[in-house]
Amino acid sequence: MMSFARQWFNPVLTFSYLIFVLTFCLASCVGVIGALCVDHYRWIVGGTLTAGILILVHSFLFVVWFSAKRAK
Repeated sequence: MMSFARQWFNPVLTFSYLIFVLTFCLASCVGVIGALCVDHYRWIVGGTLTAGILILVHSFLFVVWFSAKRAK
């Protein structure tokens, strides 16, 4: 009965290469679309959008991972 009442916590999020590849693909698509929308300095706009989205998404995922780790 003791093991029945125990709570088992599964990890909410684990960082892997798959998460990085998926977020990189998403950020690259948005960066390419943003670069095609402007006339001058296309590669700067595309690179900035890609890097900004990657940093934003990974920061959010880190906060979720860290809060789930601290809640235990």
